[in-house]
Amino acid sequence: MTRTLRSAAVATLAALAAIAAIIAADFPAPASAQSDDLMLDSPGEEQPSGRIVARRLSNGRTELGWQQRTNGVWGERILPRRRYFPAAPAIGRWLPSSAVSVEGIEIGHIEARLRRDGGIELAFTPTNGERFLPFENYIPSNVGVGSWRHTSEIAIDPALFLARRIAGRFAPVILFEQDEDYFPVPVELMLRHSTLHYTRNGQARTRLSGTYRLSDLISHNGRDSYLDLADDVYKFPGERVVYARVAETYGANAGVLVQYWFFYLYNATGDPKYSHEGDWEGVQLWFAGLSPADLLTANVPTQIGYAAHESGWAYTQKVESCAAINAPLTLNVYVARNRHASYFGAGGGGFFSQLVQGRHGLDKSFDKQDQFQGNGAAWALQGVAVPDVEGEVGYELRMLPTDPNQSWLAWTGQWGDDRGPRGPAFKPHFWLPPVRNGWSQAEFECRAR
Repeated sequence: MTRTLRSAAVATLAALAAIAAIIAADFPAPASAQSDDLMLDSPGEEQPSGRIVARRLSNGRTELGWQQRTNGVWGERILPRRRYFPAAPAIGRWLPSSAVSVEGIEIGHIEARLRRDGGIELAFTPTNGERFLPFENYIPSNVGVGSWRHTSEIAIDPALFLARRIAGRFAPVILFEQDEDYFPVPVELMLRHSTLHYTRNGQARTRLSGTYRLSDLISHNGRDSYLDLADDVYKFPGERVVYARVAETYGANAGVLVQYWFFYLYNATGDPKYSHEGDWEGVQLWFAGLSPADLLTANVPTQIGYAAHESGWAYTQKVESCAAINAPLTLNVYVARNRHASYFGAGGGGFFSQLVQGRHGLDKSFDKQDQFQGNGAAWALQGVAVPDVEGEVGYELRMLPTDPNQSWLAWTGQWGDDRGPRGPAFKPHFWLPPVRNGWSQAEFECRAR
């Protein structure tokens, strides 16, 4: 991460002024009406950027936040959930905020530490990056209460925002059964209501809900680690969240993979022996031979994968119906009631499997208990009106990193009791292009939005 460049003509004076500001132990308060807040550093397209904002509180704590710059204008302050720097922390120890999210993208964490002179030093750790100290990043011990201050500008990886634009173009419409009991929720909901079980030094241990964070899961890795959800929150109405990931693929399957993952608190099979807490399902699109930038104009994937239990469908495009399409493909997902397998069309009780077999000569069918008529709730991306879908509600799209080792995705435990699933990073059909042995093959006809 590099600090924002100043023009060559004033570089020396600007550097001396910044040093003087640090010596004076202060930096200017943010004010969106200031003329310099409306100026771009260079002509052309603006690189994503932001700055840390902070203010002292009357109780001695310091509140931390983020301010994003869009089209040359500083936006509203974004306040992460965990954002209060304590009044009397240990000297020199960096303390992180919870994740800062901009447009559904986790861009990183704010960090702060107490200096020996009583001032506070601020830093930013971007997603997939190392801690970065802005040029102006110091709050003096004698700063007044209540006044917001800000650091100098911090550049953000534009690839994060490109991925969000791509994921938004193809965001699916999710169609549920009218009697569905469990809907996709953020994974934090399970953490807030689960006991974490793990083993350390050969001893079985537990941590109660509320005593650990999402980032703590990585320090409790192990195949015998699992989250045990409280029984009274299986149907807890959480926020409507869909996770997305955009990643390049290489070799014989070079291209771009766009994935959407749904996390449910419970999977009810109708048989308690096979029902379990936690359920990961999803769909993915693969664009062969393209780069991420190409997906801002490309409209039709080479292939679509629908995960269904431990198997799925791999659909390739029916060329004659896709050649003239001039808008992003409509991606509908029909969800099996309480079992959550994803399907391309409506059906159930073996009907869909028989229909597809008749059209495409398939000899594979999925569980006959799956019912997916799509006659219940309909979810679409927030702010997107979908033709021919009645009464849809908006969901939030949350972006995940390309590399699973850089987030909670790397946790090796089970999402749910000892029968719960492992995370998407450990399911090949959630991590690779759709074509693979064991998946049923079919074709899809193109439908534009």
